[in-house]
Amino acid sequence: VFRADKKDPWRSAEIVIPEQAMLDFSTMVFLPNLGSRLIQLNWSIHFAPSGGGKRTEIWSSSEFLKPPSGGGWRSSTIDLSNIAGQRGQFLFRSNGSEDSPSKVPMELLAAFGNPVVYVANDTRPNVLIISIDTLRRDRISPYGGDPKLTPNLGALAASGITIERYWSAAPWTLPSYATLMTGEYPSTHGAGRVQMEGGANRGVVGIADGIPSLVRNFDEAGYATQAFFSNGHLNMPSGVENGFDGYNWYGLTGRSATQQFHEWTASLNGRPFFAMVQMTDPHWPLVVPTRFESIQEAPDPDSVPSLETDAMRLFQKGVPEEDRENFTRLYEVLVEYMDARVGEVLSSLEKRGLRENTLIVFHSDHGEELWDHGNWWHGHTHHHELVQVPLIFSFPNVLPAGTRIDGDFRGPDVLPTLLDLAGLWPIERELEGVSLAHLLTGEDGNPPPPALHESQLYGPGGDLALTSWPWRLIYQPIGEHQNDDTYLNVDSEVMLFNVEEDPLELVNLADKEPKQRDKMLAAARKFQEQAASRKLGKSTPTKMGADADAGLSVLGYVDDE
Repeated sequence: VFRADKKDPWRSAEIVIPEQAMLDFSTMVFLPNLGSRLIQLNWSIHFAPSGGGKRTEIWSSSEFLKPPSGGGWRSSTIDLSNIAGQRGQFLFRSNGSEDSPSKVPMELLAAFGNPVVYVANDTRPNVLIISIDTLRRDRISPYGGDPKLTPNLGALAASGITIERYWSAAPWTLPSYATLMTGEYPSTHGAGRVQMEGGANRGVVGIADGIPSLVRNFDEAGYATQAFFSNGHLNMPSGVENGFDGYNWYGLTGRSATQQFHEWTASLNGRPFFAMVQMTDPHWPLVVPTRFESIQEAPDPDSVPSLETDAMRLFQKGVPEEDRENFTRLYEVLVEYMDARVGEVLSSLEKRGLRENTLIVFHSDHGEELWDHGNWWHGHTHHHELVQVPLIFSFPNVLPAGTRIDGDFRGPDVLPTLLDLAGLWPIERELEGVSLAHLLTGEDGNPPPPALHESQLYGPGGDLALTSWPWRLIYQPIGEHQNDDTYLNVDSEVMLFNVEEDPLELVNLADKEPKQRDKMLAAARKFQEQAASRKLGKSTPTKMGADADAGLSVLGYVDDE
């Protein structure tokens, strides 16, 4: 967003206008304290050739602004065929007419936003990430779940590649998505750490200001970039929003996301897009939408007393035994509801004629413990039910259909792989993430390094885990939780599992395999130190707005008191 006036028009960088080029931009008028004055506002965009020469007006518009006019972005698209092949700059102007009934008030700000030149009928692939918050892999059919619960995910997997072992970088939302968007581990990007000052909790910090988003690579390549999300941790802002043209918090049900996505794709005019549709339907508070509940065999929430309990208190005190079966069934019904919404997104692509040229990634930020290790919720351990999550790629006629890869993918590797498949790789700077496109296309290449896991939400801190197949090491600091977010009697536990032989991580081999334990613990600490040494800039506490605060409260992260 920028300010422009008659004396000092905003100028773009120099650009050579390609054939079949289009200019896409938005305008917005801010009209605080306008009173009853009537104003004629003139907009114009000119193209100034490099080295001088006559400027070409490529767009102009005039409008009378009468209170309460203004507010909201309006998008426009211009055909640039009349200046194709020329090098120069765009000049953007907005000003009040000389014959306006009154002068333009100082409070008026008429702004252009997000001007992008792109080629009409661009054949580069669209990229869509469908990401589900708090989704266990064992509840969806591509990973052995009941096919009746997730028929759309079953069909998506049949059209593409299922990754057998995908490891999230963190067991909760913010650091996991920060890793997805930056290609870096939490120790590098910094997001998700709880910042303490003078014994007080100042909040969870976002991505360090020197760590760029990989979404910007799509944006700078002319892609339309848009996110539709519902978890309040992503709405503060936290840095996860960097690189997106639009970043829309839509509430708590996936149907709103699918509707907004369908409307947005209608406005693209053939421009390729990078989009993320994020849904939180399987997340607490486990409320089944009324219309869906009426056709499913869902437990009556009134029969589950625990559902009336604050999530944090319930997590600390425990879910009563008699409620656990109903808890689990409600979770599964919401997985089924989520699958239906995924089907709507896929149907939207089909209706728009976009499916054949869209690379789809289905992904989860983390899982959910359903008493696998004696507890419920997420963010408190690095066991497999929280960090081994679904990952499916589907790209018709490019990636083989109905296949599985018995290999390892890590959180930092996802966007580098997407950039590679879209033809935008390599990038200039070094990342912890690597492209694994060769694994998807059957070409030779190196396997990824071991997977690091860190940044728990709950606990004294200092946690980490390392996955180097078939071994998993978890270093878990433990302590007695106090009400003021401090811990007493802090100790630690080291766990080692051979997950090929013990996939549920029930047999701790740390004492029986001391050499393997010590080797992996040393490697995990070295890996974490290397990640921390790469951090650029500062991480600052995310600031909640009213929407984010309300969203987190509903999701169970903010105590009502």
